[in-house]
Amino acid sequence: MLALHAALVKGLFAEEGLSVQGMTTQVRSAVEQDKTHPLWVKTDTGLTEADFGYLEMDLLPNMTAGKIDYYIVDGMNFGCQEVMVAPDSPLQSAADLKGKTIEMNPAWVSPYRPADGPSFVGQELKTAGLDPAKDVSRVLTPWDALPRLTDYVAEGFRTGKFDAIIVAEPAPLMLREKKLARPLFTQTYQAPYNQEYCCLFGIKRAIVDSQPDKAARIVRAYRHAKQWVAQNPT
Repeated sequence: MLALHAALVKGLFAEEGLSVQGMTTQVRSAVEQDKTHPLWVKTDTGLTEADFGYLEMDLLPNMTAGKIDYYIVDGMNFGCQEVMVAPDSPLQSAADLKGKTIEMNPAWVSPYRPADGPSFVGQELKTAGLDPAKDVSRVLTPWDALPRLTDYVAEGFRTGKFDAIIVAEPAPLMLREKKLARPLFTQTYQAPYNQEYCCLFGIKRAIVDSQPDKAARIVRAYRHAKQWVAQNPT
């Protein structure tokens, strides 16, 4: 998602003659109102679909079923999620999660995501010989805990509320830096997951279908931003 941010702050959309406003997605509201995707932002008139933005790979089944009215026009970034455990945890691999509890973001209980959580987690559990639906318990992080996630994770490990937690960047980086957690397995650094897109760049179908020139300019600005990020990793 760095490319979207770079396109805004570097004026790359403006270079294409586009007036673009960056908006924070209202994921909690989208989940609570049973929306079919997370690309909803808050405006003066209430929740409104963003014209374009990021869509997760796990949304593709709903897209092919016609439940999400966006076109995928480019890849966005490779894996950003990790399954983390306490630094002193005895767990060493996915196989050790049998009979354990994994905490995950409350957004995963939604009409547009797999009920069992990120697909890479299920794939890793199956590779380890586990049944993701039976061998592992899942609990949800409270919405109100998300703004203080690092403290919440530390407390959860200390009290034994959960054995592992699924978190997305930048949370894994902060947890590692504070020595509050270590990765058990990761979509970011571990093959083959780090070679697969986890997020995709989507534009509303109505824009692509009725304003193809505008859609092309959005994509050009975005790809320019991807190049800029690659050339300026710091």
